[in-house]
Amino acid sequence: MASRYDVNFESIKFVADFGCIVFRSKLKDSRFNQVSLRFYPTEFGGVEGVRHEMQWLKSIAQDTNLLTPEPLVAKDGSLVQSMPETLYDVDCFVLLSWVSGRFLYKSLTAKHLKQVGVFAGKLHNHSQRYTQDVEFPKDSLAYLPELNDWREGKCQRPEWFSDEERVVLAHAASRLLEESNDQEKRPGEYGLIHGDLHVENFLFYRGSAGAIDFADCGWGHYIYDMASTLVYLKYPIAGYPPGSSGYDALYTAFIHGYQSVRALSPNWDCYLERYILMRLFVMLDWMTWCWPTSDYIAWGPKARLIAISAMRKYLDA
Repeated sequence: MASRYDVNFESIKFVADFGCIVFRSKLKDSRFNQVSLRFYPTEFGGVEGVRHEMQWLKSIAQDTNLLTPEPLVAKDGSLVQSMPETLYDVDCFVLLSWVSGRFLYKSLTAKHLKQVGVFAGKLHNHSQRYTQDVEFPKDSLAYLPELNDWREGKCQRPEWFSDEERVVLAHAASRLLEESNDQEKRPGEYGLIHGDLHVENFLFYRGSAGAIDFADCGWGHYIYDMASTLVYLKYPIAGYPPGSSGYDALYTAFIHGYQSVRALSPNWDCYLERYILMRLFVMLDWMTWCWPTSDYIAWGPKARLIAISAMRKYLDA
């Protein structure tokens, strides 16, 4: 596989399996000292689906100074490599530059969130320009929670919730579906987004914020990306405290950073709160689909209680 690229691997180390299987490699005599070797499972849409992600990342690297992974080009000019045969449900892989920086999700300050807001605004500015020139597939959507299933009581792990909790989740999902119908897909408000810009996907380097893991990128409302960032600060479900500044200060700094480079649409704050709740449903989707037990990760039971409490407040408002 390495022979498809004009690089020499010095070492390779397993990093994690986040759906995509990721290795970290050092290179000899390359523009990049380190790269990420990323294997995509079949569910990501095969070579064609991943190719659109890589093309956007390549454009970001060429057109901006944003701190994001840059795909390496193979000898034949391609960005995505198919496997000789499907192995362990993996059918393609890519090489990406390794992004330098520190993850600070346990020590975030208002200064950091302002940097994140600037990054998100610049990313959306690029998205708006990029999609005017490139035909990104219209059916390639950023992941949204399965609200219809929750509304109909079809969650994957009903035994993890009481009868009353399932009713709360069903009613909250129904209301979110109804309220989201009034948001149109207007230019400047809807475009190509990261899709999973949460606290473990952004990092900091020399006074700027950057982001990794664009695997969930696709069409969506720009406000949805902002909600992905704020949800785990407003609801510190995974044990991530909102820093010594508190959520209000982090929120304000993030919005100020975003608005310093990009204007927000009318009624953005109403949509943002709805999308934050939708991101809680994304978390519940992930847990009920992928976790073998309710306490597979130690913070799981607490996270579900916090999510259900947030839905109760939403319904009582």
